[in-house]
Amino acid sequence: MRGSRLKPGKLPQDLLERLVLRRVGVLDESVVVGPRVGEDAAVTKLGDDLYLVAHLDPITAAGRLAGWLAVHVACNDVAVTGARPRWLLSLILAPVEAAEEFIEEVTRQMHEAAVELGVGIVGGHTEVVEDRQPLVAVTAVGVARRPVLTGGARPGDYIVMSKTAGVEGTAILATDFEGVLVERVGRDVVERAKSFLKRVSVVKEAIVLAEKGLVDAMHDPTEGGVLGGVYEMAYASGLAAEVWLEEIPVAEETRLIAEAMGVDPYRLISSGVLLAAVPPDRVDEVLGVLRREAGVEAAVIGRFLGERRPVVRVMEGGVVKEVIDSMVPDEIYRVVSRASS
Repeated sequence: MRGSRLKPGKLPQDLLERLVLRRVGVLDESVVVGPRVGEDAAVTKLGDDLYLVAHLDPITAAGRLAGWLAVHVACNDVAVTGARPRWLLSLILAPVEAAEEFIEEVTRQMHEAAVELGVGIVGGHTEVVEDRQPLVAVTAVGVARRPVLTGGARPGDYIVMSKTAGVEGTAILATDFEGVLVERVGRDVVERAKSFLKRVSVVKEAIVLAEKGLVDAMHDPTEGGVLGGVYEMAYASGLAAEVWLEEIPVAEETRLIAEAMGVDPYRLISSGVLLAAVPPDRVDEVLGVLRREAGVEAAVIGRFLGERRPVVRVMEGGVVKEVIDSMVPDEIYRVVSRASS
C-alpha cells in the first residue's frame, strides 16, 4: 500500500493521529500522560506523589553532533516535565562503511554529555547496518513529584522564552556546513556559532522552575523552532496564543547564519530554549529566578488567550503577520535537502 511521498521531519499531525496515536496497545490507569501531540514525555504514576517520566528522541538532522545532542535533547524533554533526568538507554545504528569510527565518536559524545548532566547510560543497543544513513536515539527516564505538562497553559498566561531562537540549529549549521559558512559569514562567526552546542541543555532552568512551582506549563521547542514550540503548547492546552515576533531574541550569530543559508530563525530547531507558560503575577519572579539561579536570560514573547482554538497569531508591530494552525516544518531540513540534491 503506497501513499503520497512525505517530507523529512515530524509526521504531519493528521497522519500522526490516524496512524500512530490510535494504535497504542493497552494503557492502564497508571498512565497519566500517554502519546499526545505536543507533550514532551510520557508520565506514569508509581505511587502517591511519585511519577515516572520517560522520553525517546532520535537525532536525524545533525551529522557530526549526534551523540551529544541525543543525550541533551532527550534529557530536556524529561526535565521540562518536572523530572530530573536519571537514566538513559541508547540506540546506535552505524553505517557499515565507517562503523567503528562512527561508534567511537558517538559514544564519546554521549559519555561526555551524560557526565555533564550527571546521568547514567544504563543500557541500549548498538548495531552495524547496511544503510548509509546512521541513526542515534536516546531514551531518558526520571522521577517527578509534580509533573508539569506542555498542555497546562491557562488563559492569560504569558509565554516566557529562555536564551535565543535557533540555538541547536545554529550549532548544527555551523558544524555541518562549516566550509560554506566560513566563506559567507567569516571564521569568527562560525566558531562562535559552533560553541552554541554548549547551550542546548534546559535541564537546569526547567528543574528550578518546576521545583519552585512558578509555571503552569513548559516545553522544549525542537523541530519547528520557537514558533513550532508555541503552537505545540497551544495545541496541547487547547488555547489560542499570540507571539510578538520583535520580542523573540535572536543571537547575532544565528541571524547572520540564517541569512546566509536562507532560513527563518524562528522556525529553526531550538533545543536549548525553554518555553514556559507563566501566570501574570509570577513573570518578574520567573525572569529573576532564571537569571540568578540558572544563569540564563529570558524574555516575554507572547501570551495565551481565552479563545479555545489551538492557533498561534504571529504579531509584528501590533499587526497579525501570520496565523499558524498546524505543525511547523523545521527549516534545517530544507538546507539538508538542498545540500543533498
